[in-house]
Amino acid sequence: MAITKVAQFVTPPETVGDYDAQNAHIAGFTRQLAGPSMALTEWENSSVMPKLALGTYLSHGGYLYRVATEDYVISGTPTDGTWYIRLEASGDTLIATWINSLSGYAWNAVNNGLYNSDKQLMAYQLVKAGAVLTKRKIMNLWQGGGFQTVDKEGKISVAGLTLPSNDITPTSTNNPLQIGEYANVNMVFDGNQILARENGDLATLYLNRDSGAKGDVAAGNFRSANVNPPVDNNDTTIPALGIGGISYAVGDLNVMTVTTAGTYIILETWYGGGAGLDRKVLEAGDTITTRNVSGYMLAIRIA
Repeated sequence: MAITKVAQFVTPPETVGDYDAQNAHIAGFTRQLAGPSMALTEWENSSVMPKLALGTYLSHGGYLYRVATEDYVISGTPTDGTWYIRLEASGDTLIATWINSLSGYAWNAVNNGLYNSDKQLMAYQLVKAGAVLTKRKIMNLWQGGGFQTVDKEGKISVAGLTLPSNDITPTSTNNPLQIGEYANVNMVFDGNQILARENGDLATLYLNRDSGAKGDVAAGNFRSANVNPPVDNNDTTIPALGIGGISYAVGDLNVMTVTTAGTYIILETWYGGGAGLDRKVLEAGDTITTRNVSGYMLAIRIA
């Protein structure tokens, strides 16, 4: 079990050994050019520590190495936390060790890697939580921190995310963030809106719907385009109200006209003492007649 340096050769080749070494380099480069490789074993296993896979090619310090003979056991015993794999040359071999600190590491453009002197960090991350091991591939190693990583299920973890603030509508497709397919139930976001949609139309947006008795929704100042704040309109017409909307009138009024159809709770008081409470289902244009010409009336739309 070792990570051995691929033999060097002179140019032009002079011996069979030179040709063998040249072919070994070509094989390594060909494999790397084929696309990102998976250097770890047990990638999908959340309970077994990974090793460096047999046959994996590694570039370190300008030289090419290969995991030879068998899978390579990485030195160290990670405890709970986030761990990385460090490569360090020892003669013609590499030693791989688990470390949990990125201190001193910076991008080395010459060697195309994240280095601390002659020590190199591989583009993998291991998160240990008790017996559970989560293996992640680092997508932006050159950053040196604030990594974007992806796990076996394709779940992405990022340190921060900034998206463009394109305006969302019921039919928009160029959305900053969309959850779900357009033709099905989906939710979209922009800088100051959240819309629930279904196939080009608006849908119901639920908050904490399935959380039961513990499902409080806390908010600061809550406003909605469909819920009116109390309005002292002081005339004979109730302004348009959404469900939950409230309107009131004060003065010498005894007939009020409803603008929006719905179910209302009507509370009235009048000068000199007296009060009334009614529930009414009303259509737009219907009127409410109070019991007394002078007083106060409160209309709450509940449906």
